[in-house]
Amino acid sequence: MSLIIQELTVDNVTWSPFSPSDDCNVVSFYNKDITSDLKFRTDAADPTTEVVIPAGIEKQWGHYALSAQTSPRYPRNVIIGYLQSVSGTGPVKIECGR
Repeated sequence: MSLIIQELTVDNVTWSPFSPSDDCNVVSFYNKDITSDLKFRTDAADPTTEVVIPAGIEKQWGHYALSAQTSPRYPRNVIIGYLQSVSGTGPVKIECGR
């Protein structure tokens, strides 16, 4: 299994797009800000696609592939979601595994 670790800084004004830098099947978002929640949307313009990740909490989506032949759930360089801080500016650690 390969693992890619990235970090983004997000604010409470802009929806920051995220796309993995390599193919992956599991994506984990860790809200490193311990005072402010993090919003995640699959469509930046649609609040019904929003999930809130509480301050200091990690949220994971996907599943590990049983075989290297399995096509990735989250292909490289394809936007899978948009991130925004509820207040202020905060870091988000993102881990992608195959």
